Amino acid sequence: MCQNEKAERILVIIPGLNVCGGMESFFMNYFRNIDRSKIVFDFLTHDISDVSYVKEIQELGGNIYRLPPFSIGNLKLIKVEYINILKENHYRIVHCNMANAAFMYLNIAKKMNIPIRILHSHQDKAADSFSHALRNIPLIYYGKKFANVRIACSKQAGDYLFKTKEYTIINNAIDYSKFKYNQEIRANIRKKININHNYVVGNTGRLAIQKNQRFLIDIFYEIKKKKENAYLLLVGEGEERKSLEEKVIDLSLEDSVLFLGSRSDISELLSAMDVFVFPSLYEGLGISILEAQAASLMCFCSKNVPKEADISGNIEYISLDLSAKEWADIILMNDSTKLIRQQDIMLSKEYDIKEKCSQLTYLYYSYLKEFDKQ
Repeated sequence: MCQNEKAERILVIIPGLNVCGGMESFFMNYFRNIDRSKIVFDFLTHDISDVSYVKEIQELGGNIYRLPPFSIGNLKLIKVEYINILKENHYRIVHCNMANAAFMYLNIAKKMNIPIRILHSHQDKAADSFSHALRNIPLIYYGKKFANVRIACSKQAGDYLFKTKEYTIINNAIDYSKFKYNQEIRANIRKKININHNYVVGNTGRLAIQKNQRFLIDIFYEIKKKKENAYLLLVGEGEERKSLEEKVIDLSLEDSVLFLGSRSDISELLSAMDVFVFPSLYEGLGISILEAQAASLMCFCSKNVPKEADISGNIEYISLDLSAKEWADIILMNDSTKLIRQQDIMLSKEYDIKEKCSQLTYLYYSYLKEFDKQ
């Protein structure tokens, strides 16, 4: 493990630590590229369904604390373990990414006199379901008051969580060079998963209600009627997988829809795709759509994805009020990926990790400097 005793060690509180998760991607992108002589991330999480990030985090100098699933029954145990972690490490910054858990995590941090308590908004909705929203809304409302620093991934996400309170936008930046389209990789991946000369629709992200893959499967069903050689790649894991697999069987698409699970080779898979479809019900920003554009894909997303996510001009925003057939018609009519991939794509520097790491480091140290003045 690479340790730097002089670096500011920050405790990042995050629901899960799994490949294909947006929050995880945010912190891993910054951790890989940030000046680790100044900043090191430790992670407190409740779910590690795959261990792809664990070794990498440790090699980068970070520690990982896995606590029991976040639930009412586990709160007492979580609280005890969390307090011990804070006592042992003497953190000056706690960076909480669980708005519905800030009532505990940031409250305890305040009681233990941790000076910088960050609440980070990653989405513009309380939960996927009405029942979960009813539970989360009062918890979020109560928990917000224990934060003395507010961060959001987009204006949409910030306005939702913080209303009129001041907040700072830190972009969900990515390493553009990692996702650059590669013809040789495309050929190799297509051969490996046996989709050599077919039309490939792709989607990456958690298999969750928010990401709306059920509607995506309906869209693909309509595409398949016009392109018999079409395949759909679903990259990611989540609670909706079984339901989605059942839907695929019901539509007799099991030979054309590939569930690839959590993958560490997302950049290669993006090169293998022909078009990227992202019909999310809501998004704070959507790292997946940034990665797809960096891979020179033509992207079709719902109008619920923030406009800031357009970093290439190669996005078509489509209303979820339209039918699956209408989505399919728009995609097939406007798919220009082959043409796009023959060009040098100009991507906004606002989401280039090489440009943004210094901003996050500066912010952390600015917060500490302000505290030291007090």
